[in-house]
Amino acid sequence: MEKNDIVYVDYELWIKDDNELFETTKEEVAEKNGIHEPSATYGPRAIILGRGQVFPAFEEALLKAEVGKENEVEIPPEDAFGKRDTSLVQLLPMSRIIKMGITPDVGKEIEIDGKKGTITFVSASRVRVDFNHPLSGKTLLYKFVITRKVTDSKEKIKAILDAYYGKGDEFKVQSGKILKITLPDICKYDHRWHEVKYVIVADLREIIEPEKIVFLEEYTGKKKEKKKDEAEEKGDKGEDSKEKKPASEDKAEDVEEKEGSNAEGDKE
Repeated sequence: MEKNDIVYVDYELWIKDDNELFETTKEEVAEKNGIHEPSATYGPRAIILGRGQVFPAFEEALLKAEVGKENEVEIPPEDAFGKRDTSLVQLLPMSRIIKMGITPDVGKEIEIDGKKGTITFVSASRVRVDFNHPLSGKTLLYKFVITRKVTDSKEKIKAILDAYYGKGDEFKVQSGKILKITLPDICKYDHRWHEVKYVIVADLREIIEPEKIVFLEEYTGKKKEKKKDEAEEKGDKGEDSKEKKPASEDKAEDVEEKEGSNAEGDKE
């Protein structure tokens, strides 16, 4: 593997010290270990090598790996989420937490002053919040396999979209000197798309090297409605046609009347 290669990876991320599964791309493994999330999207993850999308130690292992071969790599705290910092554990007044509309429960993740933390202790007047990352001070163990390496140009484009945003298959791609990408509806209203769009553009420029990149948004036009008076007019015509009898029926009635009168004359 080399820098700028795009690969799809299945992995399990274990907290080695606790022998606890923290994250995985495999749905059956998540279910078995009690961390399954119904809203999560499972399946191999797209990773662009050399882009810092994963820990350096994990990326180095990916560069040395072969497609289809199972591998493991152990990452110490200093190369992962860092060592635990006791200064990031704070005691806060209960009144402040209540004013923020937060119900103080142990284990609950909260955000204060732009920092995310976890409530670890609650008393009548104080709440202890740990602003360390949940995996700080932990040794990590990745078990992984590269399921495939992307080589087709059009697939690379979708894989880049998948790597940063997900839903790569929902984008319509017209590759060429002018690269045209039609956005799925979700991008029109999702702030996350606007956050990652320029990172995607940077990678498309370097890896795909098009002359121009165009993002397209499609909206359905307003359908023309039939005018009410036109509909009523058609309805009136329909009623008139029901009231009018065909000429053939009128002739048949005249014949019946004549035959009837002749028959009465014969009787006389």
